Amino acid sequence: MGGCTWPATDVGLLASVDDIEHRVGRTDDAGGALGVRVRPASRSDLDAIASIEQVCFSRPWSRAAFAATLGDPVSRLLVAEGALQDERSDVLGYAVLYVVADQAELANLAVAPAVRGRGVGRALLESVVALARELGVRELFLEVRESNSVAQRLYRSVGFAPIALRRGYYESPVEDALVMVLHLGEAVRSEHA
Repeated sequence: MGGCTWPATDVGLLASVDDIEHRVGRTDDAGGALGVRVRPASRSDLDAIASIEQVCFSRPWSRAAFAATLGDPVSRLLVAEGALQDERSDVLGYAVLYVVADQAELANLAVAPAVRGRGVGRALLESVVALARELGVRELFLEVRESNSVAQRLYRSVGFAPIALRRGYYESPVEDALVMVLHLGEAVRSEHA
């Protein structure tokens, strides 16, 4: 996943994104409720998103790149939030979706290392797929490191299938990307889209 150069504006997210909210109850390793909620991101989430990005990727997007997605009409930035050790809600992960006509790309998805394996990634992915369907997307694409078998299993579990290999796509370290697609079929575009 590389950098993003979408222009920043104050347009905000489209109304349909405001309607998407996915709640998932999960249990953490200590037996407590993690309670994940996926919602559209706001400017107040950008520091947390950038912080997660820094620890998850060797070539991280900048805070400005994420800020640009908030104002871009083809971009959707979602966050997963939940209470961890106190009662305040924390950003646990995020996803970036680019939508053009009836095709979309899951450009970025990351979960804070402390909460991996607790359903946060699945909640984000399911929310992205639901949003893509709502927006009339027929094909949803993504790239994933060839060595990232955990992410590949998650993507396959919701129906993504490999279609190509992009040689040398990733840097630091150099690695091939597996291109995957999810066929959503004849998605009906929501009146809110």
